[in-house]
Amino acid sequence: MLQIPIRIEVTTASLLFLVHGMFRKHLWQQGYVLIGVGMLIIFAAQFWASLPVVTAIALVGRGAIQTLRSRPRTGRQDSLILLNLSAYGTFVCLAIVAQSNAVLQTSASRVSLGMLLDHATAIVLLIGLIYSVFVRLSQPAA
Repeated sequence: MLQIPIRIEVTTASLLFLVHGMFRKHLWQQGYVLIGVGMLIIFAAQFWASLPVVTAIALVGRGAIQTLRSRPRTGRQDSLILLNLSAYGTFVCLAIVAQSNAVLQTSASRVSLGMLLDHATAIVLLIGLIYSVFVRLSQPAA
């Protein structure tokens, strides 16, 4: 049997380009699409360890909040948005700390630019999410 090795390398730079382009198109601003892309990256990370899992977690969180924000505003919805923000913010922070700790426990020389870009992208997404939730909650309910 002839086996042909196939190597697919997805770099953090290409995913940053994808994430940057996502917010320019209307389709990508739908919450369910962000959730789907994030879950697809998390699933694919089981096979390719270089994929940005922390950014994927932040995308799922952004998608969940975007889905809640697409509905008419209610007091219950505001509390769900805050709950989602705190949960996914905690998940992103835990993933950053766990990933960094695992790399630093093995060897400090294994810290890669891809991992640092993954963490930076997730933090920028999280800050943008916090800002959008703050703006929404500071406006009076209709």
